Amino acid sequence: MEPFHFQIYNKPVRTKRIDRLYEYVGASHVGMCMERGRIITKVYQEHRGLPPILLRAVSLREILNQMSIYIMPGSLLAGNQASKPNYAPLFPEYAVDFLEEEFIGGKPYFPDERPADKIEYQRSDMPELKEMIGFWKGNTHKDRLYANLPGEAISAQDDVGAVNIVNFMHGGCGHLTPPWPWLFDHGLGEIIRICDEQIEGLEMWTVEGIEKNRFYSAAKIVCQAMIDYAKRYSKLAGELEKQEEDPERAGELLELSRICAKVPEQPAETFHEALQFMTFVQFGIQIEDNAQGISPGRFDQVMYPYYDRDVKEGKLDREKAVELIENFFVLLSTVERMRSWDDTAYFRGKPIFQNLTTGGIDPETGEDATNELSYMIMDCIANTRTLQPSHYVRWHKNTPEAFKQKIAETIRLGTGFPAVANDDMYIPAMMNRGYSRRDASDYCIVGCAEPGVAGLRGGRTGASWFCLAKILEVSLYNGKDPKSGVTLHPNSNGKDLETFESFDEVWEAFIDQMKYYAKIHAIMDNTTDRLWEEYMEEPLTSVMGCTLTVLERGKSIKKRRGKV
Repeated sequence: MEPFHFQIYNKPVRTKRIDRLYEYVGASHVGMCMERGRIITKVYQEHRGLPPILLRAVSLREILNQMSIYIMPGSLLAGNQASKPNYAPLFPEYAVDFLEEEFIGGKPYFPDERPADKIEYQRSDMPELKEMIGFWKGNTHKDRLYANLPGEAISAQDDVGAVNIVNFMHGGCGHLTPPWPWLFDHGLGEIIRICDEQIEGLEMWTVEGIEKNRFYSAAKIVCQAMIDYAKRYSKLAGELEKQEEDPERAGELLELSRICAKVPEQPAETFHEALQFMTFVQFGIQIEDNAQGISPGRFDQVMYPYYDRDVKEGKLDREKAVELIENFFVLLSTVERMRSWDDTAYFRGKPIFQNLTTGGIDPETGEDATNELSYMIMDCIANTRTLQPSHYVRWHKNTPEAFKQKIAETIRLGTGFPAVANDDMYIPAMMNRGYSRRDASDYCIVGCAEPGVAGLRGGRTGASWFCLAKILEVSLYNGKDPKSGVTLHPNSNGKDLETFESFDEVWEAFIDQMKYYAKIHAIMDNTTDRLWEEYMEEPLTSVMGCTLTVLERGKSIKKRRGKV
């Protein structure tokens, strides 16, 4: 057999539908969508008296009710994040300073003139954007953070660059996978019923009862908003069906209309219904959270029961399933996040980290869980070659040889996907952090490389970035940053490059600086978490990401365990 030692080029094999979708999305440049920013600004102006979690819920409801929706040409799935593919919605409640500096002031570039990752936008929208910025300036999540952080923490980020939490100033924490089997089996209508049941039993004369009532009320609002969002697509598909001249496409639109009227309100019963359910939830959380790592999780494990049953009942074949999965990939590839130039220069490309995990073991039996969908996903990666979703494959000592070959062939195409996670390392590492063997065995990747368990991970796998190289540099200059000239913490031994007499003294200084900046790191993380908890709760992310946990607690994933 020829060794896999070099990259190869195989032409993608796509149906006409997927080719058309791929070209349609590719023809749309990255751009700024004003709609979400416009809608949430109006809600915050008109409902200032609402508690934060209810204000967030009402905002999402109005966004989902009013935002533009469309069904891409030939698509078998519905859902969009903004008014055009690859357009990024605005989240002014998190930060507006970079919008003012770049879109209004052109510093360091107007976004459509950037040297890389340009963002197209209409100059005619700038008066409205300026007015929007005026409302939010001084009242954003970032503004609250700067008002609450000690000066040395701000300087450690903005002057020295030893730590950085900008990514969590511009959005929520993300990094989660919903418990798809439970959601598919019950639907959002069941969540609304559970919330009503919980509200009936609350002791409303207590502080805890008041807080729980707010949470359950917010959860009901966002679940109903998601149901109404889906029904907007059902109506749209029905209208398009009446206008469609091609009988085959008209039938597809009629079926899509039926599915969108059913899910996510009701349980999913077919592969197509489950995939549409997942699509709606993926977009809904992105629209609320503006975060990275909203992940489909163990796709082949979650979707296989629906695939297997549909194939056995003659409702689906392999070719149609592949086309649906590729359609799903193309839709997720349209998700964009509005980033400042500094953030863009660091990340570049499309790092949304909607991680889809394939393979691994069965958490109940410990046996290999590779199935037909596992192989199909590799084919879909090879055919679509989209930058999103991101792909990980779980590899272990009992992974079938044929699947290992398939993984290698896919990697060899040079797309960067799938990345490989070693079960023999990840599972013990998770158990070391307190997970049971069963839960650890069910992990998926929910961020850059972080493992999490669907329904049990409420974000925050990431933290303020900690730059060891910068900390070493300031250690060599007695705590002074040579670039900015700022000294936040002189070395405890008072030594620098001119006076160090041994490596032990260098190491002593480095450890001293490490301890200092680790404290700053904790201050930034805990302050961010506290302000998220107080002002930026996310009811949809909570009930979709950690469904059973938050419904039992009556608190969002942002709330700590203790009594309110």
